[in-house]
Amino acid sequence: MQMKICEELDSKRKQIEHQRPVDDSWRLQREDRKRYFEANFKYGSTTVLKHNGQFFFQGDIKHCGTDNIFFNARKIKSMMEANGYTMGHMNYNDPPTFSSKWDWEKEEKERKEIYKDDLYKFVGDEIVVADLIGTEPIGHIYKDEPTDSEEADPVCQKNAESVA
Repeated sequence: MQMKICEELDSKRKQIEHQRPVDDSWRLQREDRKRYFEANFKYGSTTVLKHNGQFFFQGDIKHCGTDNIFFNARKIKSMMEANGYTMGHMNYNDPPTFSSKWDWEKEEKERKEIYKDDLYKFVGDEIVVADLIGTEPIGHIYKDEPTDSEEADPVCQKNAESVA
């Protein structure tokens, strides 16, 4: 029985010795993405869609306010126009990803039923409400009033201070 234990230890020792050295590239890529995000975007989940030649967007205004979401939407829209994409999406603190394969009906169903976000539309450089979830735009309710989660979230606090 002792031989088996030693053999297992010897096998594990050999396995550890032959492991590849730790690759730091993932950490460096993550740091680059973080710097790129902080230099170009504001905290907030934002989705921009090009549908029938018009640009629409939605975002988590309840969490991060209209200033952050509208800023990100404008930035994503300009990137989409420059590269010919029809959809751009970013999570709260990650740079956007782009696609040209998506389904308008599926996106609209998720927006209305899951996220319950208003739909906004670009008319030239202006932003107008295209479809309300309630009687008033969500941004009207949350524009200057941070939620409890924003007050506790240092990223939202930092962005709110930089906007003010």
